[in-house]
Amino acid sequence: MAIWHGYGGGLRLERAKTGPAYVWIEAGDVDAPARRMSADRAVSALVTGDYVSIAHVDENGGLLSDPLPFLAEGAWGGRVRFPDGQWYVNVDPIGGVRLFHQWKDALDGNVNNAMPMEAVKERCRVRVQLVADNQRCLAQTTSWELDTNRNVADITPLGEGFAKNMATLVSGSGALDCLFTAGKEKCGSHDDHERSMYLHQLALRQEIGANFTGVFLLKRRDTLPVDLSPEFDKAELFYLCNCVISNVASSVDVDDIIHSRIEFVTTDQIQLLYSYPTSYLLQEVGGLDKIVQENSSGILVDLPL
Repeated sequence: MAIWHGYGGGLRLERAKTGPAYVWIEAGDVDAPARRMSADRAVSALVTGDYVSIAHVDENGGLLSDPLPFLAEGAWGGRVRFPDGQWYVNVDPIGGVRLFHQWKDALDGNVNNAMPMEAVKERCRVRVQLVADNQRCLAQTTSWELDTNRNVADITPLGEGFAKNMATLVSGSGALDCLFTAGKEKCGSHDDHERSMYLHQLALRQEIGANFTGVFLLKRRDTLPVDLSPEFDKAELFYLCNCVISNVASSVDVDDIIHSRIEFVTTDQIQLLYSYPTSYLLQEVGGLDKIVQENSSGILVDLPL
């Protein structure tokens, strides 16, 4: 039995990168003084706090050399304008979008920190795509569960007296229980956090979907095992898997605080890892690992014998 000192468990989320949405920006869609734009299809795919890439494209989706026509100087941090860029978005209650350089500014939605915009003379086509952001811990998490199930196929031939079965595919599912809150609480010792409200919004997405990458922590960094071994202080024990939200609900009791329960299913491999937070993305051990393939099929890591 493993016993950990301090707060050892928890959950970290990362927005999954998915396909782009193409929208037309008309002249009436941009309110330059309010630094606000509207694009119905893009709004249905985004929620406040998303990190997005916006590019000026032609009718075939190819990147144009002309800068984004609705963004003024300063939107890229200088006097030079570009045909694309990356910003955090704030989506207001009536479907307006403002762009920000900082995630915390996007949460606040203060117009003074939004990117400057200018009126559009002719309609333009843009590509809006969610960018995989850094991981954020889920604040106010009370518990999580992750279940796995392996299918079994019957391979008994005719004439046998006993059934024979073979293990086949593994599937996973789980649920999160956290406090439903709109505050800006810190998550343990880390400032980057996410609220359960984001997962409620994520489940309603129409264009991009409700996918996320979950790091389900059994032991988080800066917690020591029972023998107080200092070499394991920064290591983490966790499950790593990609998930899609299937159901969200809020539980309201008159004698208790409001809870959110988010159910999900896994979409591919479930890994149990004991490593440092950055090493599970791409492991390079002592210079022995080699990248032998990098194309549309993915990356293969070859360990020489």
